[in-house]
Amino acid sequence: MESVYSLKNNPIVRKIFMTMLFPTILMNLTTAIGSMADAVIIGQYLDDLSLSVVTFATPIYMVINTLAALFAVGGCIAMSIEAGKGDKKEANRAFSLSMEFLVLTGVLLFMAGLFFSNIITKWLGAGEDIFEQVRVYSQIILLGGPIFVLNIAIAFFVRNDGRPNLAMAGMFTSIFVDIILNVVFVGVMKMGVDGAAYSTVIGQLVSMIVISSHF
Repeated sequence: MESVYSLKNNPIVRKIFMTMLFPTILMNLTTAIGSMADAVIIGQYLDDLSLSVVTFATPIYMVINTLAALFAVGGCIAMSIEAGKGDKKEANRAFSLSMEFLVLTGVLLFMAGLFFSNIITKWLGAGEDIFEQVRVYSQIILLGGPIFVLNIAIAFFVRNDGRPNLAMAGMFTSIFVDIILNVVFVGVMKMGVDGAAYSTVIGQLVSMIVISSHF
């Protein structure tokens, strides 16, 4: 069996590692960049109170990202192990099983937004002055939960399947679309923080379409 040292110094392994490294780092930065862009645009066009709405909803993004990564990373590892054994059938099964759990997670997020937005907003700690704004913003994000979850998960699988640049391109596309639609919805159409939520969901949808071209 090859030692870890010899594997690290294998030129093929090093080339693959470097090919995956920078797109992966940049892809993971897109969430932070997108959140910052939302904050800047909302701060520019709306008041400080509206900006706090996005801050209150931040835990929802964290929960969605965590759930997506939970099933996607596990599925990627299982798929890679089976693919390494040459068992294509089991590799596809691992992918399918992971996607089934992700779809179920997305449906639960959707249902939470549809029926429990009031309770969730109370958990987030929003005061009476911004309660309704936080509730509507959070509801839109949760209703778009299936899109968020599948986009993040598909990006993991596509990156794992040797297309890290495509996954990165999809994530950057989501940021570009989000920024443009933020300006249109919030600045031009005066939709308030609701417009920011819609632009984020649409950006994720466009990203998912771009990354899904891999299949």
